[in-house]
Amino acid sequence: MSTAEIAAQPGRRDVEEVLRKHGLTRFHRKAVIVTGAAWTFVAMEILLVGFVAPIFAGLWHLNGRMQGLVNSAALAGSRVGSLALGRLAYRIGRRALFQY
Repeated sequence: MSTAEIAAQPGRRDVEEVLRKHGLTRFHRKAVIVTGAAWTFVAMEILLVGFVAPIFAGLWHLNGRMQGLVNSAALAGSRVGSLALGRLAYRIGRRALFQY
């Protein structure tokens, strides 16, 4: 039975109930892997900012305050980019955005 057929059945069901009854399908496993990979890449981006901070502090002779501002600017840029590209992906489609 597909997820669409389960959702079309009368009566109210929650996600836990459906998963308990029918188990994880191939689609669910794929969704977990894809979202886990995406979460890993976001974590790597944040770690990268922390790893390169001492290098930039040495190259640019930054004190603690300026180093904090550079790190904050990097993370703020990531947030703005995520929000803007997320909305654009919603409008034109994620596949079209990633293939551009």
